[in-house]
Amino acid sequence: MTVPNNNQKDEARLLLASGKFPLLRRLSITSLAAMLITATLLIFLYRQDQFAEHEVIAVQDNEESAIHLQRLLDEQFNTLVTSGNGLDAQVLKANPNIDLFTAELKKVRPPGILKVKVYNLSGTAIYSSVKSEIGGIGKHPEWIGKALQGKATGRMEFRASFNEAAGEKHDVYVSEIYMPLTHAGNTIGILEIYSDATPIFKRIRVNTIRIALIAFSVFAALYAALFFSVLRADRAVA
Repeated sequence: MTVPNNNQKDEARLLLASGKFPLLRRLSITSLAAMLITATLLIFLYRQDQFAEHEVIAVQDNEESAIHLQRLLDEQFNTLVTSGNGLDAQVLKANPNIDLFTAELKKVRPPGILKVKVYNLSGTAIYSSVKSEIGGIGKHPEWIGKALQGKATGRMEFRASFNEAAGEKHDVYVSEIYMPLTHAGNTIGILEIYSDATPIFKRIRVNTIRIALIAFSVFAALYAALFFSVLRADRAVA
């Protein structure tokens, strides 16, 4: 008669353990995977919904800022556009009305505005808070076309770097809008405004982390309840 050694005894115990609690083995892995996937999906949907909602809000705030500036600087806009029509890029940058307009803009510019640009009817930038951009062409000719038709167009995007009057900013969410610039009921150009939406999205990121912790805590509690419930059922069957 052969006496089993310690290794054989350990193997026998493992075989015996593997035959126990079949429901627990099957349900625990499946339910854990399902809960993790569900929690991750819910967090992703929440984040996307918040981004979409606040993008709309940021564009609306930008539009309100543009309307506010037009109302306060109506005559200054008209003088700037009139004095800049027909000038080439080099002469535009030396236009004395630019400094006068900048001084007036600083008095009434809403907080959070990174840059203001003004285009004439041909799409040439006759003014920009970043002076080196004066005389250039707009990056979104289709948006300029819509603005000339009386439609405001905007969006929000992440910029790894962004030039503003104070210098270069990094890792910033920028809300941008093109609007028709009017005077005495006539369209005289296009107004483009960039605003900083970074604080909004930092709050979304913090809220997303908080929601993620809550969601995973809830699902962990549900999984623990399911685990012990199935464990009791398996013991009863055994």
